Amino acid sequence: MINNNDVHRGREIAERLNAEARAKAATAELTVDGYLPPAELRVDAKFRSADPFGVDGAEGTIDTPHWPDDENGQRADHLDPELPPEPPDDDAQGARGSSRSKTPPPVLAFDVVTLADVQPEKVSWLWRGWLPVGKLVTLDGDPGLGKSTLALTFAAIITTGGMWPDGDLCDHTGDVILLSAEDGLADTIRPGFDSAGGDPTKVHAVQGVPLSDDPDDGLRMPTLADIMQLRELITRTKARLVVVDVLMAYLPTGTDSHRDQDIRQVLGRLARLADDTGCTILLLRHLNKAKGGDPLYRGGGSIGIVGAARVGLLVAKDPDDDTVRPLPRMRLPHRHPRPQTPLPSKGLNHDQPPVRRRLQTSLRPHRPARPGRRPRHERDPR
Repeated sequence: MINNNDVHRGREIAERLNAEARAKAATAELTVDGYLPPAELRVDAKFRSADPFGVDGAEGTIDTPHWPDDENGQRADHLDPELPPEPPDDDAQGARGSSRSKTPPPVLAFDVVTLADVQPEKVSWLWRGWLPVGKLVTLDGDPGLGKSTLALTFAAIITTGGMWPDGDLCDHTGDVILLSAEDGLADTIRPGFDSAGGDPTKVHAVQGVPLSDDPDDGLRMPTLADIMQLRELITRTKARLVVVDVLMAYLPTGTDSHRDQDIRQVLGRLARLADDTGCTILLLRHLNKAKGGDPLYRGGGSIGIVGAARVGLLVAKDPDDDTVRPLPRMRLPHRHPRPQTPLPSKGLNHDQPPVRRRLQTSLRPHRPARPGRRPRHERDPR
């Protein structure tokens, strides 16, 4: 049975919906996209309430949208047949169209070069066998062994055209760019550079990147993602060497130093910059906590770091002389096999592995041995 409460409730709902419809119609002339038409185009629809059991209830009326039909019985495109339709909103249609379907970007072809068009070139050297021109070089070592001191020694030799530790003269003199995140300029870098005999007028230390044109806004920490700024500085100063001390401090935010793909993206752009400008970029790294094993894997971060470099250097500690720092090369500068001088086979034991020489150089010039001290090669190997 339908009681009076159901009837009153149905009438209240119908009156409330009619009031809401009149309020909407009074505030806007409505279109097909969701608004009610003017009052003269609305008709009354029957409202019927029902109980949960499907018994017919009270009847009422409610205003519902009704659009005029054309001669074919289809819904008209505008409210008033005598008025022309409003022009479509291009911005709204564009927004709706872009959300439904996006035009895929054009696929660009590879930029390739035929090997026959490439002219072979010899590798140029700042320091023959150790610092190639226009390449990436890594310099690894534990803290306190002299990585920064060695890098400042390189800078001093390049700025003055001095002599390398093995006696060769530096033929490529020029300016040096320094990015240092560990040592102070006034109390550590400048005294060390002066003691190496360098020209301080040719060394340019990067302090930061301006946040805006207003100098009061301050600086932010530079990273290796600032390729355009670094290229401009190299071109303006005609720098021969860039020292990054240390590499991990200047990796862009979000770069995982142990993820090969992240490292390759950063160092790939840096290698192209070095090749374009002819400037050698020296990357300093600390060693990891592993002990022993292949020194190629001792540098911090991904193996892709030394893999992207043309030469990999390692600052070691001489077990016999604490004032000497051997500098073995972990990665050879030549990727193709070098011709070997044939040795006579007579008297050789072919069952033993060949002896490999490891070239070393000292940070200090050669000094005569102390009286009573035998040469190193004559000492007891024990």
